[in-house]
Amino acid sequence: MKCLFLRMRNPPSITFDEMITKVFAININSKEGKDLLSRTKSTFGDFRNKYNDAVEKFIKDYKEQRYSSYFFIFLLI
Repeated sequence: MKCLFLRMRNPPSITFDEMITKVFAININSKEGKDLLSRTKSTFGDFRNKYNDAVEKFIKDYKEQRYSSYFFIFLLI
C-alpha cells in the first residue's frame, strides 16, 4: 500500500475512504471509520515525507562525495 502512495501525489480523499471501507468493512461516518481515516491520512503523509527526505539526503551525500573525490584528483594533478 505504501508503494502505491509513493507513486501518487496528493491522492484524492475518496481513495482513503474506499480503502478503509473495503479493507476494514467499516462505515466511514462511524467513530471508528473517522479514527481510521485520520490515522491513515497522517501515516501515509508522514511516510511519504520521510521517504522524500531520505532520498534527498542520499543525493546530497552522493554529491558531496563526488565533489570531494574530484577535488582530491585536482590536487594531485
